[in-house]
Amino acid sequence: PEGATPDEGALLEPLGVALHSWDLGHARLGDRVSIVGAGPIGLLLIQLAAVGGAVVDTVVEPLVHRRDAATGLGCGHVVDAGAVLEPHSDVVFEVSGQREAVREAIELARPGGRVVLVGIPDDDTTTFPAATARRKGLTIAIVRRMPDVYPRAIDLLARGQVDLASLVSRRFALN
Repeated sequence: PEGATPDEGALLEPLGVALHSWDLGHARLGDRVSIVGAGPIGLLLIQLAAVGGAVVDTVVEPLVHRRDAATGLGCGHVVDAGAVLEPHSDVVFEVSGQREAVREAIELARPGGRVVLVGIPDDDTTTFPAATARRKGLTIAIVRRMPDVYPRAIDLLARGQVDLASLVSRRFALN
């Protein structure tokens, strides 16, 4: 959008992934949402939850600086990976691609909940506790493409509903 910085322009793609993931989560007003992985896309999902009227009640993240960023966005329950998790979330977004994160997402989902697998595993393989997912009757969605999200992403940025600049931690020269 007019007035956007180059940093914000560079972050429209992660915002597009977050927006498409949000769409696949079917989160509704007042839903309890958890996010496993507070990298750029996870942090953008926190912002989208606020715009969409959902409550982010748990963020799981192993890195302290990312936990701090999630806390800075208003998340009250931010925990380290491996924490004991009680199933309570209507929608859980797994945004790391790590097998343990997928397991944690399955654990966090309430019976009848939805899990959205956003992260890309290094070895192209994902596993999860099938008995737990089956017993809970979970719906699992997998993010692949982001059809038609860029106009919406640009609009969210132009209206000031997302803060992309806060995600920039470093800049590198092109060479």
